[in-house]
Amino acid sequence: MNIFELHAFPTQAEREEIKTNYFDAASLTIDDKKYTENNNLAGNYRLDISESAFSAINKDFREEVRRFNNQVFSLTVTLYQFVHYYNLLHTSGIAEYEIWFREEARRLCNDIYVYQEKMRSLLLSLFKIDDSQDIKRKEFLKELKNKSFGDTSRLSLISAIKKYFTLESVKLVNGIRIAEVHNRSVLDEYNDEILIEPGITIETTPFHVISNEQLYKGIMDCLHAISDLKSRFQNVIDTYIINDLVPLNEVGMSCETLYMEYKIKRNANYFLLPNYTFSKACNNAYADMARHVLHITEKKDKDKRKLRDIVECLFKKQLLNIKFDSQSTFDEWHTETCEKLIDIYRDNKCIDKNGQPSFTYGHAQKWLNMLFKYLYVYEYSDEFKDFFKDKTELIKYLHVPIDDTILEEACKDFKLEKPDRGWSQMNKNTYMAFQQKLKDKIMTSSNPPYGEEDGKIPFYWELMVWSKVEIS
Repeated sequence: MNIFELHAFPTQAEREEIKTNYFDAASLTIDDKKYTENNNLAGNYRLDISESAFSAINKDFREEVRRFNNQVFSLTVTLYQFVHYYNLLHTSGIAEYEIWFREEARRLCNDIYVYQEKMRSLLLSLFKIDDSQDIKRKEFLKELKNKSFGDTSRLSLISAIKKYFTLESVKLVNGIRIAEVHNRSVLDEYNDEILIEPGITIETTPFHVISNEQLYKGIMDCLHAISDLKSRFQNVIDTYIINDLVPLNEVGMSCETLYMEYKIKRNANYFLLPNYTFSKACNNAYADMARHVLHITEKKDKDKRKLRDIVECLFKKQLLNIKFDSQSTFDEWHTETCEKLIDIYRDNKCIDKNGQPSFTYGHAQKWLNMLFKYLYVYEYSDEFKDFFKDKTELIKYLHVPIDDTILEEACKDFKLEKPDRGWSQMNKNTYMAFQQKLKDKIMTSSNPPYGEEDGKIPFYWELMVWSKVEIS
């Protein structure tokens, strides 16, 4: 039978079945609708046709998305043929379908590789990363991390990228494509000629280095993996605001010299964001503390809001009169602030469903410690602008916010035994004892995060640990 007589495109019914039961390539397209809405951009844009206008259009991210999605069309067509011939190979009994199946596998591996590279190009464009030197993946991820600033969707994408390239299915697909480029195809049929003795040889039965089943499964697994990767990328695009996060090096500052007169904002580059107010910092710190662990019954939302306003006034008063001439002095101030915070909730009869006081020392420490973190990593336009400027010694006395993540990292890195209760149920003694043990381990560590000496300062250690946790 002529091999070309076997060439056929799947019917509409077959294509629908492939989308439903195998893989829907439409999941690989990117939607720029939220990006357009969030940045107040027009859904359609028109420019006079000229060389300069053409250049402007091509630099528009929406146009880059359009070109990116064109690749999905090519991949979709190849995918239909790939699955179609695989099914025919197993149902028709015609061995020659294997030729077409492997040819489509060759094309599909190339299409997937091109898709990966186009996604990389979109990321470079979105985050304005210079690729003039064709940076390698490790440097690319480092640059991407430097422009993530603590944004969970961006850090989640970085983590997914690192995981993606460790998958065996991805290694298989990329390996096939690279072998094809270098004329070392692993999809062709092979047969070996073996010399038995001079003048006598035998030929082995034709074979494939990669079986049809291994090839099919590897490519399909890779498609599902890259679909997950694209979903993480979509989350980043959906929340991206043009010029929302300006890297320090783009405003003429290094991480170590964010303030020109003093070196203080080190290790904040993972989190730095635009101007905030003290009130917003208090609210963010409260949200980090209260999420899933603070349960107050018999209080209306407006009453809970009033309590937060009272605490905000307390924090402001305490911080403007902070004492930190030594560790013991700061610890006394910290304890006093936490106890005043607890008194506010106790005096207002805040109880949980069991009738017990709902606000604990564990809640108080996290709220206060997270507030310090927000005061450090954000820029302020109110009276807390330059809060740390004349408090360079304060950094080394600050406490580490204790929560589940920090407990896990402390036990893993320093083999510390977990307290006998969760962080939100800690009393003062449990908290202070664990805080002291943790600080001692951090300050005497021989292996600080990233190998940086700053990692021996508890406050910096926590910033670094959180960046590592998000990216790992």
